Amino acid sequence: MRGVSRLSEGSVRDKAQLAEGRPVDPAAVARARGRIDSLYRAQGYYLAQVKVVEVFEADSARVRVIFDVDEGPARRRGARPARRQYASPDGCAGRPDENPPRRVLVVSLR
Repeated sequence: MRGVSRLSEGSVRDKAQLAEGRPVDPAAVARARGRIDSLYRAQGYYLAQVKVVEVFEADSARVRVIFDVDEGPARRRGARPARRQYASPDGCAGRPDENPPRRVLVVSLR
C-alpha cells in the first residue's frame, strides 16, 4: 500500500483480500482495487483514485503488487462544488455548452 494516510492501512489491506506469496491473479488484483475504491467512497472520499503498480523482481519469478492510492479531499455526502453561473446570449443560466439552443420542428399531417 502506498499513499494511505487518512484511513488505517490495516483496514485497507484487509479490504484487498490478497494473500502474500501466492501466484498473481490479474482478476483478483482488479477486484481488490475495486474493493479499495469502494471503501474510500463509503468513507466520503469520492475523488480517491487507486492504481495498481506491478514491480517485477530482478529474477522475474516474483512480482510485487503495490496499490498506489491518491485519497483526494474528503467531501460530505450530497455536498457539491460551487457552480459558476455564466451569462449567455439567450438568457439561460449555466455554461453556454450546457444549454444549447433548441430548435423545434412542427410537422402537421393531414
